[in-house]
Amino acid sequence: MVLVHKKYMRRSFTLTEIVVGALIIASIFGGLLAAFIAARRYVKRANKRLVAVNLSRKVFDELYPTVRADQWQDPNNPIYADPCVGGACPTRPHTLGEVNVSNTPIIDGLTYGASTHTQGGTASEYIVERVYDAARNEERDYRRVTISIEYPED
Repeated sequence: MVLVHKKYMRRSFTLTEIVVGALIIASIFGGLLAAFIAARRYVKRANKRLVAVNLSRKVFDELYPTVRADQWQDPNNPIYADPCVGGACPTRPHTLGEVNVSNTPIIDGLTYGASTHTQGGTASEYIVERVYDAARNEERDYRRVTISIEYPED
């Protein structure tokens, strides 16, 4: 019978230890890969939203010169709004083309503002309405402008 010293008895890993170690490493790399993929999707979506925000800023910049006292009540003014009737203020939709912005601009190969929703109307528009102060029961002499720009989804 040959006696082996204890320090020389265990020189290699067993098959079970190798399989368990490989599973642990694979799960760590899988989690890292999933985190990178999720971050990439988030950055792509954030970039699309940033472009849409910049397009809406461009619309506001184009509307800025129209805020003038001599044109405030002119129906041809891009920010004219119909008067309120009985506390209800009608909205007036406009296309972006009315303020020198393309209705469907193509940026980085993606089309922004393409109508893909089912509610009707255009996806890229701005809406002007007068503001009614219900507490004072009177129409205020300023406008609310809401800009909607649809950006492409993945």
